[in-house]
Amino acid sequence: MNVESTRNDTVKLFKHIEIYFKQALDKLYLRNISSSEWKNKSLEEYIEPTVNSDIRFELPYYTKFLIIASYLASYNPPRYDLRFFSKSSENKRRKSRKQEDVSGSKKSQQLYGPKVFPMERMLAIFYSIIEDPIEGTIDINRQIASLLTLKLLIRIGNTDVLNQMKCKCNVNYEFIQYLSKSVHFDISKYLYEAV
Repeated sequence: MNVESTRNDTVKLFKHIEIYFKQALDKLYLRNISSSEWKNKSLEEYIEPTVNSDIRFELPYYTKFLIIASYLASYNPPRYDLRFFSKSSENKRRKSRKQEDVSGSKKSQQLYGPKVFPMERMLAIFYSIIEDPIEGTIDINRQIASLLTLKLLIRIGNTDVLNQMKCKCNVNYEFIQYLSKSVHFDISKYLYEAV
């Protein structure tokens, strides 16, 4: 139904959303699925089309992990890198120690927005979250440059030297969830807020 409507055309506007209301009310009245299942289903139907419409290009496999690593570097405090990204069992045991109660003082990192991080930190996170060894033909620097060109990473400062560059991630949580699903990566294990 491609009918143009203005704000005053309430009948035409209602026709645009009528199908969604019918589906929602059928599910609600008949109790076919629980409210949490309905919420998750609705979110998936909403998020995937918006992500696909916002990003009209396909990213290479390792580039997706670079974006995920940049998101983790932007939203996780650096002091937790050893806890989340260490592969040794000694550091994993350390996190099971009794934690002090900081739930009242712990503010959402999402509210603060993305933080600036050094490029070497992002690369360290990237290499720790990749399961398979990286082939020698992959040019990580070129992929980082393309992320900067696409504005998925924002360079802070004016240095062009990659190792000294500071950036911040320019994607939202819904996009990261979508990317993580596409590469079968559980990002919730690595987010400071999920702990």
